Amino acid sequence: MHPLSVPAQENLTGTVHRIVDEAKIQDIHTHLYDPAFGELLLWGIDDLLVYHYLIAEAFRYLEIPYETFWAFPKTQQAEIIWKELFIEHSPISEACRGVITTLNQLGIDPRKNDLSTLRNWFSNWNVRDYITRCMELARVESICMTNSPFDDLERAIWIKGFDRDPRFHAALRIDPLLVSWPAASQLIASWGYETTSALTQKTFDEARRFLADWTQRMNARYVMVSLSPEFRFPASDECAVLIENVVLPHCREFGIPFALMPGVKRAVNPALRLAGDGVGWSDLQPVQNLCAGYPENKFLVTTLARETQHELCVLARKFRNLH
Repeated sequence: MHPLSVPAQENLTGTVHRIVDEAKIQDIHTHLYDPAFGELLLWGIDDLLVYHYLIAEAFRYLEIPYETFWAFPKTQQAEIIWKELFIEHSPISEACRGVITTLNQLGIDPRKNDLSTLRNWFSNWNVRDYITRCMELARVESICMTNSPFDDLERAIWIKGFDRDPRFHAALRIDPLLVSWPAASQLIASWGYETTSALTQKTFDEARRFLADWTQRMNARYVMVSLSPEFRFPASDECAVLIENVVLPHCREFGIPFALMPGVKRAVNPALRLAGDGVGWSDLQPVQNLCAGYPENKFLVTTLARETQHELCVLARKFRNLH
């Protein structure tokens, strides 16, 4: 017989569930924004419905041209998705269940409300109060944004400055710098940094100065990039050379991790815009090489393909600088 009696086992199970349920969460990767960013912060029923997973799923049923859908205002796009995925078909996908779960947690029964009623419910909220309510329900105490100085709208807000919501932290996203260096170098140069497409020591120094300025401006918690399944390290291509000579020294200097998300296949279906990215299997040897070759750097890694999760977990047990 088990040393614990049945009542004791049930009590232990209940205690574990209670502790987990009450634990506060620090969400270390989101695409949310501090409310000071205005329309860049997406919230409300329409923004829930036009999430890119749901757009891609809706086009499994829609027969209209992509261009026609994109020409519609957001409200009409949301109505199309609501009709196709929640009225005409059962919302059984992970993305659809996310919407249903959100509404249920907010105390809304979507089976008893049409879209106009849901919009009216959200319209009665102040955005900051709504954020507070959502964080309370999810037991989230802090949120890490995804922030790109290469986004014109976002960049202007950072440069102007704003009163920051202490619950929102920044993460510095640098995809253009690593995946399209010739164009990025020209852009960075136009902002006052002496960078050229040639990978010289001067360019490395100026690119590091660019990262330093933005890390300090944002108080960024880490530097991040999404990479294709073909990413290799070490290598002689621009991406690997810039990681070695710019990103890794910068992260060591500021004591922040370098976050990599290998496996994204950009614009598999360009007509779907943001919803058109795909996923591919990534060789994790480059991650192993980074962790082994740069023990003073810390790495955050999320592989997008399901098939690589176990291998990544094993690597995280072998390298204490990998999370």
